[in-house]
Amino acid sequence: MPAEAHGARGRPFLKTAALFHLYFISFYLLMLIIFSRFTVSALLLLIPLLILGMVPLMERGLKAHKEKSVQREFFPAIGFLTLFVSAKVIMLGSLHASMSAFYIVDLEASVINMLLVGTFTLALALSIYFFFTAESWTGRFIFVILGVYSAARILHPFAVIPGITGWILQYMTLAALPVILAALFIRAKRGGDSE
Repeated sequence: MPAEAHGARGRPFLKTAALFHLYFISFYLLMLIIFSRFTVSALLLLIPLLILGMVPLMERGLKAHKEKSVQREFFPAIGFLTLFVSAKVIMLGSLHASMSAFYIVDLEASVINMLLVGTFTLALALSIYFFFTAESWTGRFIFVILGVYSAARILHPFAVIPGITGWILQYMTLAALPVILAALFIRAKRGGDSE
């Protein structure tokens, strides 16, 4: 029972963290489309760390707000806003030419390619979110495959690790389709048997 209670407490944290990741990925995607370039900077690795700090501060602030405790609400709110603004400044700053030493990938792109990348970036972000919120192993497996496919679709037009992305797009997803269908069939059968 204690393990179940611990898992129940951990799930809202993961959901909130996944939603923050989805928000920041969408924000970064919008910036990439505006600047018409596909840039991934090592500085972006700081964003998940900032999110890990934001979630508990937000939860403490909301708890203090419910208790109507202004003093206890002030410091978590300031901490949360500081981390939130820092994350946005890091994202904006990572696109600046003075930060080019931190670039992992920096490619000029057409608007069409950026929209394609944008679509699959959102699909990747949603896959990550639903991976953390899915209740069954079947759902998690499906979202892992969708996430890997989306990542390959993002990288392939820019010839980033073309051998691996080409293989994923050509073979892995084709091989995964029957496994996904079998997993869905098993899940539906178990659901039908339980009724």
